[in-house]
Parts: sequence; structure tokens; C-alpha cells
Amino acid sequence: MWFMLDKGEEPYVIVKKVRATLITRGALALFPHIGHAFERIAERNMRRERSVVSIARKKDEKEARLAADARDAELVIDSSLIGGWRYEDKEVLVDNSFKRHLFAIYNRASR
Repeated sequence: MWFMLDKGEEPYVIVKKVRATLITRGALALFPHIGHAFERIAERNMRRERSVVSIARKKDEKEARLAADARDAELVIDSSLIGGWRYEDKEVLVDNSFKRHLFAIYNRASR
């Protein structure tokens, strides 16, 4: 489906083709699952196209933007981070979060 979209086909045409193929193969029950999988793929691809700074608390924003040199990046408050920040830009990830540092300490200690 994603490749068909990249080629410029209209979404409703793509859905009709996929549905027809599933009916032909007797697998129409997969149709909702395909939609959910496509949604996850589309979300992942959209994330690749933007710059995001993730922080644990709003007060960490200034420090994170300066350290990551990410003045124009979208800001996301991530409750799974304990502190620090993460910067994602296309294929680049800079992780300076406390969570990553704690995992590193744990992994070294468990060897």
C-alpha cells in the first residue's frame, strides 16, 4: 500500500484493490489488521520527516534545545524519561536521557 501511495495512486483506489485481493484469496478477515499495520508504518515514516526533542519535564526544554542544537525541533514531553533529553532528526538519534544512562549502568553491572 505504501509503495502504491508513493507512485501517486489515490488512497480509495488502493483500498479497493487491497480489499478485492483479500476477497479473491478468502482473507477478508485480515483487512482491519492491514489498516492498523499501515497506520503504524505511516506514523513511523512521518516521524522520520521531522525533528523532535523529547524531554522529561518542561523546565528541561532550554537546556535540551541548546545541547542538541535543535531550536526549531518539535517539543515532546515524554513521561517515560526520568530526566535529560532525546533528539531525533530523520535517521539520527542523540539520546542523553537519564533512562539511557541508567540502562548502561545496569548492563555493565549485570555482566
